[in-house]
Amino acid sequence: MTTRRYWGLLLLLVFAVSARAQLPLSKAGLEGSTQSPSLDALADHPQWRALLHYGRAKAGYERKSYVDDPAFFLSVNGRRDARAELQATVEQLQNQATLRCQFIARFRWLQQQGALDSELPAACDGYRQWRGTINAGAVALVFAASYLNSPSSMYGHTFLRVDPQGYRAESALLSYAVNYAAVVPDNDSSLLFAWRGMSGGYPGHFSLQPYVDKLQEYSRLENRDVWEYELNLNAAEIDRLMAHLWELQSINFDYYFMDENCSFRLLELLEVARPGLTLTAEFPVHAIPVDTVRAVREAGLVDEVVYRPSRQRELDALVAPLDAAQRQWVLTLAREPAQNLVPAFQRKSVDEQRTLLLGAYRLLRYQHNRQQRSPDVAGRSFALLRAINHLPPDAGQSATPVRPTEPDAGHATALAGLALGRFDERDYREVSLRLTYHDLLDPVAGYPRNASLNMLQATLRQVDGE
Repeated sequence: MTTRRYWGLLLLLVFAVSARAQLPLSKAGLEGSTQSPSLDALADHPQWRALLHYGRAKAGYERKSYVDDPAFFLSVNGRRDARAELQATVEQLQNQATLRCQFIARFRWLQQQGALDSELPAACDGYRQWRGTINAGAVALVFAASYLNSPSSMYGHTFLRVDPQGYRAESALLSYAVNYAAVVPDNDSSLLFAWRGMSGGYPGHFSLQPYVDKLQEYSRLENRDVWEYELNLNAAEIDRLMAHLWELQSINFDYYFMDENCSFRLLELLEVARPGLTLTAEFPVHAIPVDTVRAVREAGLVDEVVYRPSRQRELDALVAPLDAAQRQWVLTLAREPAQNLVPAFQRKSVDEQRTLLLGAYRLLRYQHNRQQRSPDVAGRSFALLRAINHLPPDAGQSATPVRPTEPDAGHATALAGLALGRFDERDYREVSLRLTYHDLLDPVAGYPRNASLNMLQATLRQVDGE
């Protein structure tokens, strides 16, 4: 071999080694590639930004995370620097098994992208037991209708329902509710509540509780209709969502009633579950629950909508066909269940008897649903149920409440208006803006009847001669 060929081969070998040194170390690739990206590419990836809660914006992403708790970050600059958080996460998860369990969604994703050794174990008995208890097989977005008696619920409330494998809609006993809410001290005054709620003065965090408890709270105690929007998340997406929920245990956010509220937080969870969603970008100023439900549906996430009427609607549907005399019987039986034994009542058909007894039972439960049941009320309820059970089970009319318009099918909550008119013999031009919510002149479909709630409304009028 000549000297020239020797040096040529040597240079070629050095170039090849140098070029390989510039490649990422892992063989696992991003989005199906055979090579993993650099830290810069991973730091800008939508899934990493979603895991850190760098919300979507019209021109990319927010400049900082919505998470206010330093315990959520492994870098001191993690809240404002996604790359610094990525580098700290890779370094610390590589060596600390406890952190791999604490941040299991991050760990799994970084392994998939090749930023962490694919052979690293993720032994996390606590997470495995937690997932086994929940046995998540499906997820629904739940909307509890507006409740004007509570300032924090005037616009409605959203949360997630996590169903076990083999869930059936007629049984919610094994489902869990994923709820995000503000932690409000009992002794806060109304004025202080409003101020702190608007200024982020309350911490907010996620909680998990039996779904039947939420149904008891909303449809029974507060007489609110409940709408269940069943989501078409697949198994991998549900797994990402649940892993990220595990990461958010005991993590606090600053709660803002108008924007960073229950509904906005759920949009962030869905962006983690299904990478590429841009739900949060649609709510840069305020997030009204019904608007976020509409955004989720427009994003193609909803398969079916299930309606659960409140106790009040069930009672109204039952007594609506009754005449005045029959309604009087309902009132009488609710006060004195033994009246079902008098001859005048016994002469009625079994169908009518069952309808009146059921109406009395539901009325009694409705009247006392927010109070601790006394022995007297419990005794009357039991007597009515016993009288109902003595009748044939197929007797009586089936009173199903009429399904109202779905909340997301109603009008948009924001309104801009332009008006021309004449007042006091002078012409005027008027521009108005209402950010929320509904007034008596709006179409009522999808909203509570005979209710009006307007906030952040302004009108500018120019009058000739002024």
